[in-house]
Amino acid sequence: MYPFKSGPYLLFYRELPTMWIVAGLFHAMRSPRWLHEELDKLSSRLQ
Repeated sequence: MYPFKSGPYLLFYRELPTMWIVAGLFHAMRSPRWLHEELDKLSSRLQ
């Protein structure tokens, strides 16, 4: 999965041989940095 920022959305995409799969998260705080920090905290807990 590859993340990229798009305003208040954090989008993830995965390239497959015949298509792209895109998933998005909308966050009310409209701060991509805040969402990245929260996701980093979550991923560090899961490791």
